[in-house]
Amino acid sequence: MALTTPLCLMQGEVFRNQITCIPLPEKDTFFRYLTLIARRNELGDLPEKLADGSCKILRQHFLAKIRQHYPWLDGKIRIGKYT
Repeated sequence: MALTTPLCLMQGEVFRNQITCIPLPEKDTFFRYLTLIARRNELGDLPEKLADGSCKILRQHFLAKIRQHYPWLDGKIRIGKYT
């Protein structure tokens, strides 16, 4: 038995047919933040572009696969910028 995040689960997609995934009970809270950190006034707008592009890729590719293979996770994953 193991506990993992949806993103980690999708990275191991080749093993999908060898594992069984079940949701945690609703009362259990499990979350993870992916954080991009950059120094102020360095790299211009590159950090903003990286954050926006990463969110777009996760929404378009990651969420579609999650919905397809693990529909019980639909609506439980939030992707966006938190400032």
